[in-house]
Amino acid sequence: MRVSLFAAFVILCGPLRAAENELPKQAAKPGEPAAQELFRHEGGDVLFPGMNLSDATFLGRIETPSVERAQTTFEQAQRKEQRWQKLGKAGVLAQVEVERATLQTARARARLGQARVAQQQTELTALKARTEPVPAETIAAAESAIVTAQTMAAEAGDSLRRTELLLAEANVDRQRRLLKMGAGSKSVLQRAEATLTQLRTPAP
Repeated sequence: MRVSLFAAFVILCGPLRAAENELPKQAAKPGEPAAQELFRHEGGDVLFPGMNLSDATFLGRIETPSVERAQTTFEQAQRKEQRWQKLGKAGVLAQVEVERATLQTARARARLGQARVAQQQTELTALKARTEPVPAETIAAAESAIVTAQTMAAEAGDSLRRTELLLAEANVDRQRRLLKMGAGSKSVLQRAEATLTQLRTPAP
């Protein structure tokens, strides 16, 4: 019986240890008490570290994954974000880490939208390339599927842009408060402000 209980304990503790290992490491806290509290709850580093994050630029830099792979990545990001949200509300995780998880989910959703469009376009091309006649309604259905996928992809792209903007605004506010408390960095604030300006600038 003791052996069985011990084995059960090991099995139950395995996932907990894995979850602990997945947690991001916290940066060192600044010195002053008020700044420590802000740093603990908000996070002290930049959310967008020197990256060009406009939707078109970000998505254009990566290879479009398969729908299956993109779907898996999106679902994993969603689950991580849900866990991180709970840890953030419990005060275990810095808010900036929660925001990163939110951004990761928004990006994964946008990539999934692109993957669906690419798949539908490939299927339509394959239909039109057939040597045997293809019913007109089959072609029409494939074209309709592309329009639907494009609409969903556009919505995901818009959602990504809104998420980036909201998080960039929150990050600038965080860096300004940290700097005011004597715990921030001017260069970090400048990068955060530059990112926010870029995200606010309409794409050409």
